[in-house]
Amino acid sequence: MVIVEIKLLAEKLKWMKHFSRSYSGGASEVPVKYLSENYSRFFVAVENGAEMGYIRINDKSEGRGLEYAGVWSICDGMVKKPYRSKGVFRELIQYVMDNFNVQMINIELSRALECYEYYTSLGFRHFREVGDDGELVNLYKSDFVNMTSSIEFYELKEYKASNVNITCADQVLTGTEQRNFGLISLLLAKTT
Repeated sequence: MVIVEIKLLAEKLKWMKHFSRSYSGGASEVPVKYLSENYSRFFVAVENGAEMGYIRINDKSEGRGLEYAGVWSICDGMVKKPYRSKGVFRELIQYVMDNFNVQMINIELSRALECYEYYTSLGFRHFREVGDDGELVNLYKSDFVNMTSSIEFYELKEYKASNVNITCADQVLTGTEQRNFGLISLLLAKTT
């Protein structure tokens, strides 16, 4: 397998369309200006001429504090169905981590918890919420958390543990109630 960078806007839009069709989280359309090489970069895994999947990373430097200088974030990616569970996405993640200063992944909290072992094995062990609804989080590598003192983070393992079999007043909480209860518990026992 080889990983190649794609630069043509039409190719980038094609992959974004694949992503939005296959993603169950209700992906919103990304404005074209955010697809430029100055802001984001796209990489595709190819084997024997077949495009298997892609990953997109964003430059987080602009308009942020010094701790974000030169930092990249994995913002989306997908692998086509015939190539899933074959290590393609792991190779794409490893490629961008090896070649860019990738310190975070933007992901739904439910997916991060579902794939806890996968992401922690790649070094992403901390998180914090982004947005107002609490559905999206950034997962952070421990290196970034250790060098950043001005941002508060939570350990993913603590959240995962607090999100299992939560009961309140003899009722089992599910879905959003359970997630919100877990986040409130974390706020009370936060780690930095």
